[in-house]
Amino acid sequence: MIIFNTISEQEKIDFAKSLSVMLRSGIPLNDALEAFYSQGLSKSFVNIIKKIKLDVEYGSPLSSAMAKHKNVFSKIFISLVKIGETGGTLEDNLVFVADWMEKNNELRQEIKAATFYPKFVVLAAVGIGFALSIYVLPKLVPLFNDLKIELPLSTQIMMSISMFVQQYWLISIFLLIGLLFSGWFLNKTLFVKVIKDWLSLRAPIVKPIAINYNMAILCQILSVLLKGGLSINEAIATAKDSLNNIYYQKSLEQAQRSVDRGTSVGQALTKYRELYPRNFLSIVIMGETSGSLEASLSYLTDYYTRETQNRTKKLPAIIEPLLLVLIALGVVFIAISVVMPIYSLTSGLSK
Repeated sequence: MIIFNTISEQEKIDFAKSLSVMLRSGIPLNDALEAFYSQGLSKSFVNIIKKIKLDVEYGSPLSSAMAKHKNVFSKIFISLVKIGETGGTLEDNLVFVADWMEKNNELRQEIKAATFYPKFVVLAAVGIGFALSIYVLPKLVPLFNDLKIELPLSTQIMMSISMFVQQYWLISIFLLIGLLFSGWFLNKTLFVKVIKDWLSLRAPIVKPIAINYNMAILCQILSVLLKGGLSINEAIATAKDSLNNIYYQKSLEQAQRSVDRGTSVGQALTKYRELYPRNFLSIVIMGETSGSLEASLSYLTDYYTRETQNRTKKLPAIIEPLLLVLIALGVVFIAISVVMPIYSLTSGLSK
């Protein structure tokens, strides 16, 4: 089991594409898997492939061998491989899963790139404030004390933090590590996830990006799974476990039950209009009626992917005014904490 997963998405994409090409060329599965030993993949991934090859040699299907490594291969990947083995379309299904992973990876990278600038600005502002409180204020403390200058509350807070860090630096390091670990742990809890997912679907700037992103991923998953040979019930069940937002997961779980009772997908999802846009529901219902649901989902994938990309590209421009306000507040806080006592000092000397 891999605790720290060092296997990149690109490696898995290349694996699916290359395996498809080799199988299509007539190379036996065992030989195709062995060929990956010397293709420059990470050591972790090569070890996984060796275990998969060993299981296949003992008669296990490829999908079953991959299912033992669910921390590496997603449920979609395994499902498409299984359907491909059953229907004799393994080569095509590997192409489908590689295409899905590639588009999904590109979308995630674009969102990460768009949010890098705001994160960097906030981190830099916090770093400057910390540096001032640790290195600048301590040098002024003796002077302030000697002249008995009345310090603002913000200065007193920063000085208290500074003195604590200097006197108990080892404890401060452990406290910082503890806070980081606690934040990481809380971020993994269901309670925090529910709050984060709820906020992402209601915060004014984030909401349209979150909805378009989830719709792009959902449409792509369903399109790929239907193309790979899964029934609509199986596709919804797999998609439910593949989405990250808990509210979409719950809506798909309820929709799956309705579909099992004979309700169409579009009608089953109309109960959740706050999650699924009107155009999505209309096109899905039309696709089901005309028997072209797969094509409709493919069109919606492209549409919501473009919408996500367009809104993501505009994100820095939208957030920039908010960042300016935050920076201004930070400058005011620093000015009150550092500049005001100095100004009081110089004023007192001039008198």
